[in-house]
Amino acid sequence: QAERMGISAGASIKAFGGKCITKGTEQLARLIKKAKRKGVSAAVVGFSPAPLSVAFSSRPFGFMIRLEDTLGLFIVGEVDGQAKELGVAPGMALVTINDAELTGFTIDQCFQCLKEAALPCRLVFRKVPKGDAIGSMVVEEVAVSSSDDGDVKDANRGSKEPSVEVPAAGSASFKLDLTRPLGIFFARDCTVDRVGPGSQADVLGVPTGAVACELDGEALPRATDELVKRMGLAKGSGRKSAVMTFQLPMGEVAPIGLVASFEMDLSKPLGIFFDKRCVA
Repeated sequence: QAERMGISAGASIKAFGGKCITKGTEQLARLIKKAKRKGVSAAVVGFSPAPLSVAFSSRPFGFMIRLEDTLGLFIVGEVDGQAKELGVAPGMALVTINDAELTGFTIDQCFQCLKEAALPCRLVFRKVPKGDAIGSMVVEEVAVSSSDDGDVKDANRGSKEPSVEVPAAGSASFKLDLTRPLGIFFARDCTVDRVGPGSQADVLGVPTGAVACELDGEALPRATDELVKRMGLAKGSGRKSAVMTFQLPMGEVAPIGLVASFEMDLSKPLGIFFDKRCVA
């Protein structure tokens, strides 16, 4: 079934039921078992795409990069020569050089690493969604089966509650820093009415029209008052972060790393074999 849904080898799970997967396949297995014990029949799983891994036999490699400070990613610019022939495209993110991850590198350190890397040099790239100048991926939600084994504000307080449902194209989970304002103005039904420019939500890519549906894996009613209450309780308990899941409006893009959300039937095998890092 996973094959029919288009899940390919190399894709990795980033979220399960609104919770970010940060500890590999063991964490995923625990979450699935916990969901089954609770009698949950289905869960939404977010996958990131398989990376592009290519080997360069000589220099120059044929691409330019820049550091996108907001995202902490090295984004590919102009491409020609070897890079173009190997499938590297503008807007991709360079993530490893000969298995060395670039997280935390400065642009000078990245350039130096590229310059000194032994040949053949294996580079890994990932697609990222489109911001102002960064590549795009659309979320889709389909039914498949699963493996056995800042401040929140109400923009319409006191106004008439909207009656039109937002058509959902999929779901996306965002890890929020509770020590800073979120920057989202919600309508009364938890729909994102607008996002403050330069805010945390803006940087994360939360789109207008999305509907907040889960907080830390717990379903939210279509009521912003309840969302505000739960966010307040999380902050009051000393929590520094929380994962909020949104139903996305049709045609919107996924957050960084997420390409598609799949609703999994927990009573049937999914047909995916994962390594320890949750990579198919």
